[in-house]
Amino acid sequence: MVFLSSNNAKLILISYLVLNALIQYFHSLILSIGNNYIFMIFDKKEFTKQNAFILFIRIIFYSTLIILLTVLYLYVSYEAMFITFSVILFITCFIIFYSKHKIEIKN
Repeated sequence: MVFLSSNNAKLILISYLVLNALIQYFHSLILSIGNNYIFMIFDKKEFTKQNAFILFIRIIFYSTLIILLTVLYLYVSYEAMFITFSVILFITCFIIFYSKHKIEIKN
């Protein structure tokens, strides 16, 4: 976060790109693991209806998250927005990996 408060434009750009790359990496990891476990958790006969429900929940969740992060960015700072998003991302990762562990123990 020290890099983002620097006056050096190149350092800020590189820091921003590295942080965004990390965010995209973790987001792509969560999305693929989450999709696999959604299929495993729900009943195969009603998968279409359940998948539509999950898609609806995702749309609401991500729309709310984008609005929240935008408000944080505009009225607080980029650092607050990034820390909030990172915490949410790591909590989601933890929940997915914990669920995976519980499913593997159950089987």
